[in-house]
Amino acid sequence: MTAFEGQGWESCLARVLEQYDVLWVPYLHTMMRPWDLRAHTFLYEHSPKYLALHGPHDRSELEPTIHQAARRSKRQPTEIIEVEALRYQHLSARLGHAPELDISTFSERSWLIVGGAECETSSRELQEFLNALGVDISHTRVIVRWHPQCQLPEWISHTKVEVSHEPLSVLATRASAALMVGLAAPLDTYLSGVPSCSFVAPSGLAMSPLEENEHHHLAANAADAVQWMHKFAESPHFVTSPERFFNFGDDLSHWRSLILQFSR
Repeated sequence: MTAFEGQGWESCLARVLEQYDVLWVPYLHTMMRPWDLRAHTFLYEHSPKYLALHGPHDRSELEPTIHQAARRSKRQPTEIIEVEALRYQHLSARLGHAPELDISTFSERSWLIVGGAECETSSRELQEFLNALGVDISHTRVIVRWHPQCQLPEWISHTKVEVSHEPLSVLATRASAALMVGLAAPLDTYLSGVPSCSFVAPSGLAMSPLEENEHHHLAANAADAVQWMHKFAESPHFVTSPERFFNFGDDLSHWRSLILQFSR
């Protein structure tokens, strides 16, 4: 059993495992993005026996490809095994209610900036955002959570922003709004009930399945992002439906059942 995305090396792995008759259960650990064809291509070409999925969104995205692959290969369709979303279990606490955001604990607004894996883009977009914020930064608490694979830019130490290494699940409870930079996906913040803003990707390739709505904005530029985030200075978090995307379960019963099934 391995984490799975549909990358090229995983195609090589699948062929080798099949050659040696090794049972393989790939687990799609990421969220399917609208433009991402890697998993579709892999499933169509290799039609694996099993695929572990952690939510209804990915299942609905991939089922048509699975059936096309079965017709092409004349094999049985890939069996989907439902498991809990390991990466997003913290969102289960949000089911059915919106936690209160105690703005009174801060002397200013609290905004969370989430860095993505595009390191240079993250740095540039954050800098543009802070420039657009201007003197308002003295009345706004800006907390930056940088992507772990990116080095923190040196220039950040000369600003008034705070850098945190706490989990997003914790930081989201303190933020009145959040901004994604460097193509970061807004799932953690948005599904935690935090109004979340992303920049429009120049390529047009969306990094999350979330459509633009009242609480998720696609900003044309930094000034647009600042203006939109100001609207939620004293707003409570909103009610979300993370179960639309992910399976939850404190006891991870689906994972336990899967491990027992294939360890006999």
